[in-house]
Amino acid sequence: MRLSWSAIVAVALLGAGAAAAQYVEGYLRLDDEYSGANSAACVAYDSVANAVYVSGWRATIVFDAATGRKLARMPQYGDWVAAAPADGKMYVLGRSLYSFDASTHQLIGTVEVRSRTWEITPPAAVSSTLHKLYHCTEYSVIGVVDTRTDSLLRTIALPGTISGLCYAQNLEKLYVTGWREITVIDCISDSIIAVLPVWTDRYWVQAYSPVSEKLYHGGDYLTVIDCRADTVLRREPLPYFVAFMAYDPLSNRVYCDYGERAVLTIDCASDSVVRVVETRTAETWYASFLNSSAGKFYYDAGCNRATIWVYDCAADSQVAVLHGALQGFGPPYPNLCLNPRDNIVYMANYECGMVTVIDGAGDSLLRTVVVGDNFGLDELWCDWTTGRVYGLAEHLGALSVIDGATNTLVATKWVGALPNRVAYNPVARKAYIYDEEVHELAVVSAPDDTVTAGISSGCWPPFAVSEDGSRLFAGRGSGCPEVSVVDCAADTVIGTIALGQQPNLLATSSRLNRLCAVCGRTFFVIDLDSSLRSRAIPLTYDVAALGYSPAQERWYCFGRSGIDSVTVIDGRDASVRVRVSVPGVYRSEALGRPLHNPRTDRLYYRTSDESCAVFDCRADSVVAVVPLRQARLCDTIRNRVYGVDQDGVVVLDGATDSVLVRLPVAEPGRMAWYPYFGRVFVGSGSSTVVVIRDTATGIGEGGVHPASSARATVVRGVLHLRPSPFPLPEGEGREDGAALLGATGRKVLDLAPGPNDVRHLAPGVYFVRAVGREPSVASCQKVVLTR
Repeated sequence: MRLSWSAIVAVALLGAGAAAAQYVEGYLRLDDEYSGANSAACVAYDSVANAVYVSGWRATIVFDAATGRKLARMPQYGDWVAAAPADGKMYVLGRSLYSFDASTHQLIGTVEVRSRTWEITPPAAVSSTLHKLYHCTEYSVIGVVDTRTDSLLRTIALPGTISGLCYAQNLEKLYVTGWREITVIDCISDSIIAVLPVWTDRYWVQAYSPVSEKLYHGGDYLTVIDCRADTVLRREPLPYFVAFMAYDPLSNRVYCDYGERAVLTIDCASDSVVRVVETRTAETWYASFLNSSAGKFYYDAGCNRATIWVYDCAADSQVAVLHGALQGFGPPYPNLCLNPRDNIVYMANYECGMVTVIDGAGDSLLRTVVVGDNFGLDELWCDWTTGRVYGLAEHLGALSVIDGATNTLVATKWVGALPNRVAYNPVARKAYIYDEEVHELAVVSAPDDTVTAGISSGCWPPFAVSEDGSRLFAGRGSGCPEVSVVDCAADTVIGTIALGQQPNLLATSSRLNRLCAVCGRTFFVIDLDSSLRSRAIPLTYDVAALGYSPAQERWYCFGRSGIDSVTVIDGRDASVRVRVSVPGVYRSEALGRPLHNPRTDRLYYRTSDESCAVFDCRADSVVAVVPLRQARLCDTIRNRVYGVDQDGVVVLDGATDSVLVRLPVAEPGRMAWYPYFGRVFVGSGSSTVVVIRDTATGIGEGGVHPASSARATVVRGVLHLRPSPFPLPEGEGREDGAALLGATGRKVLDLAPGPNDVRHLAPGVYFVRAVGREPSVASCQKVVLTR
């Protein structure tokens, strides 16, 4: 049973005898039994089962075309997929030709072939009326397969090199592209009937018009072939090359790219160019597909792999830009397919294991289907109100949603083409995820796990969130000496702050309403209450790590190894307090924030390959060196510090900085803390989250605690604090009062027994923690402030 947040009283009994309380509770897989087709190469629609086949490296996945629910996984894979609906089959061409039953998705046949599938033109074609499948081989040979028996009927030797096929279904002819010629094969007799010169290389594609019975061949020349007589009608040199073509049966036109500069529209009746629409200049074209149901042409200009442009064939104009469609590197083929039943387009995202689902009528992204398993979590965070843990996988562009109470995967959502930085706002309960591909911020709302449109107006790393959660501060891109200010309620940019230098790191103070920025060798203090004016403090070295103590209201600028010092800046008057000698930051460590333990007011930062220094903010000195490669998380209720080394996860007693336990975890990565159950979630390996449990909490999970046992209640903006129902044992010290902690563990208010005015605090999640002379014993209760 999940416990009610309104009745939670968490008591942490942290003594020396609790060393064995931490253990690996379980392992959570972020993929499922139907995942594993990484680098999704090609897709095809199955009209028999209304399903989609996607094949890539390691596997072929089948999912429901209407809902995106995965149905099957087959270990056979390849670079070409096609349907043979007349025979109720689906074919995958890889190391062999694999035949699948379209109804059951079971492998029913294998034909040994030597295929080559890396060209732009399709490497195979199906003749449904003749029950034949033609495929290219490594040599100048075409293989002919009987689709009823899945047996090789014969091979056809060609005079030149083969690169791809184009099937003319009305005439039952096959046009085979080579280096300098097109070979024509009669599909009834499987014999060569013509060889036509095309004066181009093998990479350029073809498009066939069954209405005009013509074949169009691209490249540096536009070649038009009469398929009835198999003669060349026209051969026009082009100022720019044509690399991709798509035929529209509704208008009997061919649409193609034109030197990566325009969409060229050719009328197949007159073979004349009827429209040239300029497009954004691109490096190269990665995708081209025509949705014949809606008369729309989709193409991806390679300057931005996260954008698909939609061209309306009837209006001869670009009508939409679909952000978030990560295409990849063009071939293999086909990487897009159409579901004519629902007018949905499916696009294989080649570099990662996913398929983008596009609404052909509304020109919007419906969903993404993740078929890969290389999650490789780059960020982890927890929303304490819902108890959900979120993991971001940059490679897949996917967000995993985990129920922290039940340790189950709730959902997998696509959030961007290359998301790699997260700014989490625990007060507003939003995550701002930066997409490096399109330079936008996707906004994830924790209450309902929705992903909203991105913020694109000058919001680049680094990021910082104000303590009250009202604002997000962000850089404005390479070389820009300003900071963007985002209103976290409306998720819009409301202003900028001029710095004079590009910020390398941003951070906010807990009580002074100030923003700090590290810009090379300058430390800026920005007073957000006084017209955004800033003070610049010059340093003599580049900052390698920036620490902060909310108790002291000081900033700590650590130098890299070789500098071996820290400059302490007093946040109250924005002045240098002292500079002391301490071990420098490990040279390969990225600029960031050292882990802070608010229970002891200590900072943990990496000083060598296998150790971290412990810096006491009260004494301005290093007081210990701990055997950690990196400290990553602090449990402020139980006073635990979690870090990693080469063998796994290391848990420290925060009071003594001694090792409590070492837990073997393969490739430990980012961490997230769920305080109620005493769980720490650790990204491990490529697709696994390890759940570590601390049982030395005194929290019972057998039922709901009575509401009357709660120590703190909030009525009309007043927090009423009763004496602790868990008094300290005799001789253990005296309980002096309590503190109200923010969601990050920072103290925001001292509490006294009786009424406490909290109307000035922002709505959000807070914790009431008992304060005593001995930090080894404490009680903690969660409260939620609302308006």
